[in-house]
Amino acid sequence: MIKRPGIQSSFWFEDWKILTAVTANRTDKIRARFWRKLQSGYALLMLSPKSPTCNVADFHERCRWTQPGDGRALMRLAGKRAFVTGGRQGIGRGIVDAFVAEGAKVTTCGRGARPAQLADNILWHELDVSDSGAVSDLAQAIGGPDILVNNAGVQVEKTVADSTDEDWDLVMGVNARGVFNCCRAFIPAMPTGASIINIGSISGKVADPSMALYNASKAFVHGLTRSIAVDHGPDIRCNAICPGWIETGMLDAAFDLANDPVKAREDALARHAVRRFGKPGDIAAMSVWLASDDAAFATGQLFTIDGGMTASSPLNPGLF
Repeated sequence: MIKRPGIQSSFWFEDWKILTAVTANRTDKIRARFWRKLQSGYALLMLSPKSPTCNVADFHERCRWTQPGDGRALMRLAGKRAFVTGGRQGIGRGIVDAFVAEGAKVTTCGRGARPAQLADNILWHELDVSDSGAVSDLAQAIGGPDILVNNAGVQVEKTVADSTDEDWDLVMGVNARGVFNCCRAFIPAMPTGASIINIGSISGKVADPSMALYNASKAFVHGLTRSIAVDHGPDIRCNAICPGWIETGMLDAAFDLANDPVKAREDALARHAVRRFGKPGDIAAMSVWLASDDAAFATGQLFTIDGGMTASSPLNPGLF
């Protein structure tokens, strides 16, 4: 495969046959001119929607190009419709903003009224994902998206012995049943080539102390992700992102459990190979890739994004 030099983009030409196809019925001279533009750092943004091939004399007029070195990348999600749960803040908001920047038409949801800062071109629905009837009604109203991101989540900082039935209903209702509800409601209407991205957690792989229900709920998400990939491929891809410690309100709540939150934070930072906590944008970047056609061969996988924290042994003498 041949990547265009000089442009940060996911747009690839497989080989000379692809170049020949998009310049059908043109002379080798025109074809070579097209190729030289790519080699010189121009980016082909799009062909005319009138035809998948360019077989008329105004071929170059029907293509939109960037200028060499202007740094613009192709919009990887242009023309796609995305539905993101829990897009009010944190990771969900980061994913919403990244999808919009990549050209997607985004709908998001959450409990409560529309956030004041949400851009006008982003659609908002008030929704409790644990309510299967409400999720089903919304799915019928908006139709099947090209991209479904199950991000909505809550946590309760308790052990099993301390957890109540209400805690179970809240955490498992949103984190587990909510993901199930959205997948069940939207999958039948999603088009071929669609992508589902579930936000899991490293806590579904290794247990965080005093987070029993949260840990269990994320393990469920990981198992459901694999099942969807197996049962609904090849029409739909399904993957999970397993964030590590991301700078959100949930991270602050976890440190508040420590006897010395300041020292706990310092110790946690030292256990990250990149020496920082994650940001919502780090998870959003992986979400964009999984939602795009670049990830066409990725399905049924759990992608850990944790700054290298779980890569190292917990017995790390270098910290002391």
